[in-house]
Amino acid sequence: MKDVIITGARKLDLSNFINIPGTNIAIASVEPDYSKGTEGYTWENSHFAIAERDTWMPTIWRFMPHLVNVIQAQKGNQKAYDGNGNQLDSRVLGDAYLHRVSSHINGGAWSHLNGMFVSNNQGFKKLGIKYVVGVDLDARKLSFEEVPLEECVFEDCFVELDGLNSQGLPRKKSHVQEYSRGDNLGYGRLYEGGVAWFSANSGWAYLGCSRNPLNCNASLGVLVCAEGAAPKVSQAKLK
Repeated sequence: MKDVIITGARKLDLSNFINIPGTNIAIASVEPDYSKGTEGYTWENSHFAIAERDTWMPTIWRFMPHLVNVIQAQKGNQKAYDGNGNQLDSRVLGDAYLHRVSSHINGGAWSHLNGMFVSNNQGFKKLGIKYVVGVDLDARKLSFEEVPLEECVFEDCFVELDGLNSQGLPRKKSHVQEYSRGDNLGYGRLYEGGVAWFSANSGWAYLGCSRNPLNCNASLGVLVCAEGAAPKVSQAKLK
């Protein structure tokens, strides 16, 4: 699986971005205004809008480890770093955590994710995931990579945050089938033709896999990714 590559990207202020563990990629603490648009962007148009700012949409397999890192860092079990490789400011971490698990900042997170579910006879439930791996702004064209779907939870329920498959999808239902902030996640099973998205509000945090790619809303943006620096110290768990 590949990330979107943007060549000749401009230098961005990454102090309010959060490093994705094990990578030099950073993800925004909140959805920037340019990712939303006055009337909102469809899933496809969002890719073009954010590419104009040298950023790209996170895949599920990038976003979910990031989400777990933010939660665990807020609990004091891990450290989190900004896009410049420095330990994340506690205020930025606190805001990012609350934005991802509650209605904090702009009513909570609401972000497109890079993943469309398609028919694939080699995949679990005969489905696959199609990712955008290239954005041609001049031709207004997206290029894709498709992989078979790995085994994952296949029902609407609450899921555990650990034990994700390599595509970032949950493999375990939560022992408690109600929302527990920072401990589990609402989950909407995937359907062919749907795209992935993440949201949080006062009632729950939710990973959905069946949004119509043509739907748009002025509040729906992207927790954009950008190339940053690797952390300057180990991300191992605190002892």
